[in-house]
Amino acid sequence: MDILRWSKAQFKRVKTGKEALIGAKGIAATDLKPKGEVRVLGEFWEATAKDVSIDVGQAVEVVGMEGMVLVVKAAEQKA
Repeated sequence: MDILRWSKAQFKRVKTGKEALIGAKGIAATDLKPKGEVRVLGEFWEATAKDVSIDVGQAVEVVGMEGMVLVVKAAEQKA
């Protein structure tokens, strides 16, 4: 079973750049009303909140990029 898992991993496409960020989860480092800062994948990014404001400490999900600015939405909380 470990060999099978290893072989599948060898053929997975590596995600980098924009491809790795879209769908990534993070935390709002500042209030986003609508602009602010988030921490995603261990890095701080400028971000714009989509549709609603997001409070500091709230979980976010990256839904797009505009240049070097992330577009985020509030992440859905698991019950």
